[in-house]
Amino acid sequence: MSPEKFKGLKIGLTIVDSAVATACGLLGMRSRTRGEATSAAMSTKLGDNARPVVQHRGRLVQAGAALQKAGKNHDAIRVFEEAMALDGDATETAQILNFTANNFYCLGDYAQAQIKGIAALETARRCGATQEEGAAHFILGETALKVGELDVAADHFQGSADQFSQSGNLKATRQSLDRLVQILGNHPDLESEEFYRRLALEMRQTERERSTTGKHQRSGTEASES
Repeated sequence: MSPEKFKGLKIGLTIVDSAVATACGLLGMRSRTRGEATSAAMSTKLGDNARPVVQHRGRLVQAGAALQKAGKNHDAIRVFEEAMALDGDATETAQILNFTANNFYCLGDYAQAQIKGIAALETARRCGATQEEGAAHFILGETALKVGELDVAADHFQGSADQFSQSGNLKATRQSLDRLVQILGNHPDLESEEFYRRLALEMRQTERERSTTGKHQRSGTEASES
């Protein structure tokens, strides 16, 4: 676990202009509403049981995310599988696979969580979706921890921090670094642990500075309008 593998992250963090908030738990597993989904009308038809059948993939993703947030993991998985059966772009596919992996993780089915997480990772890499690649690394890191694969988990958290930083997601980057430091705390490579610990502290300081700057900007705007 050498810091040299990760030396580009610190440079990348200095040019990040905005943080993208993560939701739906630690993984940043949030439903990113696509432009097509918000602008297009929901297309439905009546099935044999007279229940509406949602045809738009984006709507299914939103429905699955709502079920996941409500803790209805089995139902969420079913909806995400329906969404996977429909056509869509690769970034959305990676997102759906990440959602599915997270639900399997919540159910304690770590084998399926790994399968879906790896599929999400490969899909995200092919289409250059850094946010989804970071999310896939994160769920694979958490899953590896559950099955006792500490070195694998550390590699994935390192990968998630790298990808999240590239996508501009400061909060998720810092969370990935925190998980990495926790693992390295029980690792003989103390130099690496200290490196990542300092990096995580710098991330927190950056978050605080940006939060303070944002508050001052909002206060100035309100004062000028009054």
